[in-house]
Amino acid sequence: MPAMNKTQQIDAGRLKALVNLTLPQVLAVQAEYLGDRHVAIREKAYGIWQRYTWKEYLSHVRHVSLALKALGLKRNDIAAIIMDNHPEWLFSELGAQALGAVTLNLFTSAVASELIQALVRIRTPLVIAQDQEQVDKLLDQKDKLPFVKTIVYVDPTGMGSYRDNTLLMSFRELLEVFFTSHDPTTLNRQGADVGTQYRSAIFYHDEDQKQVAEEVIREMEAAAIWDDPIVTEVSPLDAFHKAEDYHQEYYRNNTYQPYCQVVIAPKVSKFRQKYLANLKPSFAG
Repeated sequence: MPAMNKTQQIDAGRLKALVNLTLPQVLAVQAEYLGDRHVAIREKAYGIWQRYTWKEYLSHVRHVSLALKALGLKRNDIAAIIMDNHPEWLFSELGAQALGAVTLNLFTSAVASELIQALVRIRTPLVIAQDQEQVDKLLDQKDKLPFVKTIVYVDPTGMGSYRDNTLLMSFRELLEVFFTSHDPTTLNRQGADVGTQYRSAIFYHDEDQKQVAEEVIREMEAAAIWDDPIVTEVSPLDAFHKAEDYHQEYYRNNTYQPYCQVVIAPKVSKFRQKYLANLKPSFAG
């Protein structure tokens, strides 16, 4: 990546044009204007400065927003975030706001009773936690949090013994949801729908995600869940293209259409049976 150490002060005209935009909209405008030419975020990890350009920043937020939407987060919901000053905090906050949700940021230094009091007040269905320490604070008093349906943790260190807890979800589990909800063995096809737009694909934005994706595919193949080999494409994310308006919430708005009844409904049923504990009541019913 070329050197991008210079800062650029925003001029008054551009600043005025951003006044009436939401933060996710400001990010989209800045990403389009600055792209990969300027660094938006820097974080020092293991002694090495990690950099995210404005384009990469937007890409991460989009990914998180889509994942939160898949978990059932919607407009006017409240998502709690218990994180330190890391890029994932920004990705999560803007990702939730892009859906019209509200975020409540809580300090990782807060004791368990303080966190529980805040969560009880807002009755959030979703908590995004930094690591094992924050997860433990919530699990120790989970009887006071019956409204919390999913806790997404960012750092998987030390979380191996928590795998059987259906309240928790990691990035790996999101990939397993992906494989459960479609057929990864048909090339450029899903049922009767044929074309490259129907291919099975995972688009990663860093090497860690690529490694996890490839590991999950190997595990799925070893388990011989499908008779045919998995043909899922694993590629770096280049660009995100939003579907047409009539495709948004298509199943929800067209439940009784023959295509939805025959093709989509069985997949939704299968998904609910396996991941019911991770769904909000409005999605589980």
